Amino acid sequence: IFDLVVGGRSGRGCWRQKARLVSSTDQERELKEKQRNAEALAELSESLRNRAEEWANKPKMVRDTLLTLAGCTPYEVRFKKDHSLLGRVFAFDAVSKPGMDYELKLFIEYPTGSGNVYSSASGVAKQMYQDCMKDFGRGLSSGFKYLEYEKKHGSGDWRLLGDLLPEAVRFFKEGVPGADMLPQPYLDASCPMLPTALVSLSRAPSAPPGTGALPPAAPSGRGAAASLRKRKASPEPPDSAEG
Repeated sequence: IFDLVVGGRSGRGCWRQKARLVSSTDQERELKEKQRNAEALAELSESLRNRAEEWANKPKMVRDTLLTLAGCTPYEVRFKKDHSLLGRVFAFDAVSKPGMDYELKLFIEYPTGSGNVYSSASGVAKQMYQDCMKDFGRGLSSGFKYLEYEKKHGSGDWRLLGDLLPEAVRFFKEGVPGADMLPQPYLDASCPMLPTALVSLSRAPSAPPGTGALPPAAPSGRGAAASLRKRKASPEPPDSAEG
């Protein structure tokens, strides 16, 4: 009997210890996620701040690609292995390091309407994989292989994001595929404002004369008004070209 009682107490002690470990791990994971989101928002803010002065210095292929892709935003993406996991691509930029070619950077909100921003397809795909499989240790080689985009909202025509943005396009070696591949923009009035607008409500998309609007795009007109009304009426719900 003594052994059973001690064993029972010991068992409860082990359970409590495991519970504390799990709780600590969850807290660490939540802290890392907050830090990651803050860094992504900082990247987005930097992109918005520098876009006008850097626009004229970008090669024509880069500018043309960014303008084409900006005209498609926002549009929905989902995880290939779990179609209930949805986000939305809302902005693009081109970044380069000294001596390196330009790379396409895309900004994705996931989950849709959450305000959580990812600055790479691989970052979103990894989080979706974790949400789907509850496997926090595995990384994904390329997010573009695991994300699908809807060509037109409500059409059910989902296509692989890697087909829209192959490596040659992401490194500005080739132009964006034809119009039959481009998604149509869709702004869900039931969602809060896009992160682009939240980062900088005072900045409207602009570019030097003759170049058109530099991405990222932000809601405007009735869409923006509807988003503002939505935010007032109810509270807001809770790495690069490689993918």
